[in-house]
Amino acid sequence: MLFYNGKLVTDYQLEDPQEMVLEDTWTIDKMSDQIAAVLTDVNGDGKYTLTEDVFGLTGREYWFQPFLNRSGEYLITWDDKAENFVLHMTDDRFVRVSEVITSIYSSQNPATDYSDYDKGRVAFSEGRSLFYFRLPGDFRQLREVEDDYGVVCFPRYAEDGGNSSYFVKNPTTLYLPTVVCDANGDGRQDYDEIGAFLEAMGAYTYDNTLDVYLENTVIGKGMRDERSADMVRLMMKNRSFDLGEAFSLHDVMDIYRLAVIKGEGLASSEQKAEKFFNRLTSKIVDKIREFDIGN
Repeated sequence: MLFYNGKLVTDYQLEDPQEMVLEDTWTIDKMSDQIAAVLTDVNGDGKYTLTEDVFGLTGREYWFQPFLNRSGEYLITWDDKAENFVLHMTDDRFVRVSEVITSIYSSQNPATDYSDYDKGRVAFSEGRSLFYFRLPGDFRQLREVEDDYGVVCFPRYAEDGGNSSYFVKNPTTLYLPTVVCDANGDGRQDYDEIGAFLEAMGAYTYDNTLDVYLENTVIGKGMRDERSADMVRLMMKNRSFDLGEAFSLHDVMDIYRLAVIKGEGLASSEQKAEKFFNRLTSKIVDKIREFDIGN
């Protein structure tokens, strides 16, 4: 979730991000310009530190999924026809979107600091960060913030967003048993029973729990204005999840992340990523086909 400081928007005479969302003009380039506009070396020592200076963006980066998905791009997808995963790291539009994400997250950009999540939260709480990127539940740690703050949807690459969606980490809640045992006494570990349990809990969460949690907790206790509440509803209505994260393809995701941060070409990074990608996804696909045959 992307929190923003309304006082800094006013003080630096910036366009209202929420207004741009409603007008469908909120892009990564515009966010990048706003991030650069507020960067201030408060004590004039020529250095930028989270404990003293004003930043454009603090928090986390989550492999840039919110920016990618909002732009209609996905690092990893599933091809139903081929029954296989697909890596998109060097697709033309994916590369262009990644380049504008680099304009924000490059390690050479002093206006963005995601090195320390807690110090980033403190900076935002003290009015020294325009944007703060964390999980929805982090509103609990922002209750003492004196400046007006709101929530805004993530920007996209261009006003034509393609197959756009809003990335939500852990889009539904699951309760995972920590011990696989033989509860029914049939001499086998109960993987089938656990699968049925997880499916039932996921369905129940989707049907009954999630909306209540959002309205009563995230919105009811965490949002200070109705427009921010509508932003949360919009994101959750059009939410998506990430296949790389769902299937623990973090080695591949980390290679992409480092390429963006360092501003390296994605072509050379993809060669390295493909080795992990092919090895990891082939095992997953084998398990999927094995399950299909068995059922």
